[in-house]
Amino acid sequence: MSSPSTLWLTGLAGMGKTAISKSVCKAAEKKGNDIVLCGSFFCSRSAGPAAQRDIHSVVPTLAQNFAHQSVQFGHALDEELTRDPDVLHKHISVQVTQLLYKPLLFLKGSNVPHLFVIDGLDECGDNLHEDGMTDDKNTHRIISDLLEALVDFSHSDDNLPVKFFVTSRPETYIRDIAKSNAQ
Repeated sequence: MSSPSTLWLTGLAGMGKTAISKSVCKAAEKKGNDIVLCGSFFCSRSAGPAAQRDIHSVVPTLAQNFAHQSVQFGHALDEELTRDPDVLHKHISVQVTQLLYKPLLFLKGSNVPHLFVIDGLDECGDNLHEDGMTDDKNTHRIISDLLEALVDFSHSDDNLPVKFFVTSRPETYIRDIAKSNAQ
């Protein structure tokens, strides 16, 4: 698998990032495709439940999505939750490790890429400027921590065929994470 493990698509509001994310999900869901859609999270600060704005919902939702599809992943996830029932209240990097990375270890050596899609990551957070951008340093830090954990995950094991497709506006704190990990 020579393609990047983490792909970040950026653009201004209304440029079609969500449409592309939905197209990626639909293409991955097709039978006979060479990729498995494990889960998706579409962040939104304007529509849907409040959980779509909560950065703390992203990793548990992705894990739950794949647990509904894969019995093997579901069992491994259950073991992690039994071992540490408080993981949902821990740092987001711990959540990535315990709710995604460890339960996905059964995929080692598989030739089929497994994809997680996170759309509109910049839309997570409750405090907003008039221009719709998040205005919460804590949320920015958590989003940055999530991105760093996903990149660390994708770099941690070349034999684990997991891909992340993330979209957002080109906010500085997200762009800085992407730049530092692209080198």
